Amino acid sequence: ETRLKFRNFWPGARVRKRMSSFICLTWASGHSCEDDDFSMLVARCAETTPVTDRSLPAARSGHRLWAVLVPIIVCISFGIFIRREAISSGFFADDYAQLGMVDGTYPLPRAAYDLFTFSNGSTFEGDLLIRSGFYPWWADPKVRISMFRPLASLLTSLEFRLWGSHALAYHLHSLGWWIALTGIVAFLYRRWLSPLAAFAALLLYVCDEAHGITLGWICNRAALISTTFAFLALAMYVSHRKRARTGLHSAALASFALALGFGEYALCSLGYFIAYEWVCGTESAPRRLRALGPMLGLALLYLVIRGVAGKSMSHSGLYADIGHPLGFLGAIVLRAPVLIGDMLFALSADYWTWGAPVLQTAVAHGWLDAAWVTDLARWRAVQTGIGFVACIAAGWMLVRELACAERRPQTWLLLGAVLAVIPVCGSFPSSRLTIAASFGVMPALVALAARLWRATRSRPAGAILAGGLLLYHLVLPIRFEREESVRIQGLTELARSAILRLDVEESELTSVDLVLLNAPEVATSMYLPLTRQRYGRAIPRHCWYLSLAPASYLLTRTSENAFTMRLSSSVTVLETPHEQLLRSSEAALRVGDAIDTGAFQVTVLELFDGRPKAMRVEFNRSLSDRSLLFMRPTADGYRRYAMPPVGQSRVVPAPEFPSKPVQSATTASSVVDPGSRVATRALANSGSDYEDE
Repeated sequence: ETRLKFRNFWPGARVRKRMSSFICLTWASGHSCEDDDFSMLVARCAETTPVTDRSLPAARSGHRLWAVLVPIIVCISFGIFIRREAISSGFFADDYAQLGMVDGTYPLPRAAYDLFTFSNGSTFEGDLLIRSGFYPWWADPKVRISMFRPLASLLTSLEFRLWGSHALAYHLHSLGWWIALTGIVAFLYRRWLSPLAAFAALLLYVCDEAHGITLGWICNRAALISTTFAFLALAMYVSHRKRARTGLHSAALASFALALGFGEYALCSLGYFIAYEWVCGTESAPRRLRALGPMLGLALLYLVIRGVAGKSMSHSGLYADIGHPLGFLGAIVLRAPVLIGDMLFALSADYWTWGAPVLQTAVAHGWLDAAWVTDLARWRAVQTGIGFVACIAAGWMLVRELACAERRPQTWLLLGAVLAVIPVCGSFPSSRLTIAASFGVMPALVALAARLWRATRSRPAGAILAGGLLLYHLVLPIRFEREESVRIQGLTELARSAILRLDVEESELTSVDLVLLNAPEVATSMYLPLTRQRYGRAIPRHCWYLSLAPASYLLTRTSENAFTMRLSSSVTVLETPHEQLLRSSEAALRVGDAIDTGAFQVTVLELFDGRPKAMRVEFNRSLSDRSLLFMRPTADGYRRYAMPPVGQSRVVPAPEFPSKPVQSATTASSVVDPGSRVATRALANSGSDYEDE
């Protein structure tokens, strides 16, 4: 137990060989060696007979292999287990659009390599998508939603020809790539960290919130494949820089080029390349920059081709494109702290975009005002503030690491993680965006826990702090991923059930134009025809939806072919992220603006806080025409809605998401939706928001 202390000691070649053999045996037997036991290790090696690979017994070699594989298998299996529902959730949202592009049922033709272009920004495509009903009436005809992912598109096209509409095959394919990504991450952790730290970091990584949506949403598989090839390139690049092997450098470039072909997520890995050269590079700055040159050149070439091909985001209220530097810089300032707070404090970035469930609980108990739920700006300010605190914490950790004489892998990995969030700041904040950045954060969290343990080794406080830190970053993400996995499966099943079992006969549906008076979100509205077509059901001639606002509105029939919509309370159009996706605040609608969809025209009558609150909808035929079918979503699925007589009003209740699978569609002769009650006097007597009507 005596620990010898050496100063300025460097072992000779013979002792180093014995040390490497001893370390192999130590790891294989499950023991660990602390940093301050180095001198004791050297002393033992000096007395140990050199052990070569040939002298290792077969059993010892097999044990060493299993000592490496078992922790990896355990972590991967656990990651799959906590997301088991998402893997069998089926197609969802953009999946239907991409499959429609492949088989020609999407409103616009698309090449096999261009499945991530939903609209190219031309007014021709924008108007066509609005008239077809895929885009709502408030969409900006100039909106561009186009991503440059040619290899991911070609892979989806190939899959459709192999699997058709069997969603499980697509999910298993995504699962295979997730296992490959996790395996590469495990290899890198094992290579750069101690065995115990590698296992802890890998467990944190597979439980992180970044993986749930990526596994459950087939359309987002491009992020998995792109990150897998990017990390493979990183592994080969670091090996090349350490051993100067030209073959590894060429392979790293090829792998990084493949990563870029699968999508812009590969740009996140550039942060790790830059951080490695900055922290671990021993050469002069020009030589390190020259080493980075090929990687940076590939990234620049990707951005140039992307710009020339017109693959970018514009006129959207949620996306900011790197092609508009000022807007993208503003997005970095607002969104990067949210993503860093997600990784360091386990506060999901999805809460910033869609709202935190805890707010609804607090409002239900009377602890907070209801405005915290209806007005996301309040919560977003709070979460952004927490994110800035996370940035300060990350900066403190980096300063502490850079102040050390020893350049540990955790140092450049953490710096790379901070840089890795920059390329994805153009998208709306979501945990799925941190799939590359969280790779560098987990070793830093493990190192921080180890430092807390060593700082108070003689007291229980160290164990409590270290264990609490790791448990916090395990329990919260696991809980979030379990809820997310169940939610994804439930959302897809309920939406599919409601869409496939409409309150109308199949034979009647093909001869009508379907008008959804409102909808809870885009999955049950925008993708309704594509979903029905995917499962061989009849589709309407057109399908339009009038509102995604999470509130009721007063519908007043002003003439035989027109009615007005007035949203309740302070709720407006273009208030939710679903609506802001297709129109930016720079192209705000004004009073008097009229949008023609071909079958009807929407005129803005009143604004509240700069957004439409009251609209007039005028059809090109009578509202009683049998070719028009009005429906609204209820907890039991979509139900018919009877228009009031001219001069009268009815409330269209707030949209409800189906609470259970719709077992069978109500016959076409079903009674009027009981939610369509109202009369103006009854509303006034009830003290509703429409007393002034």
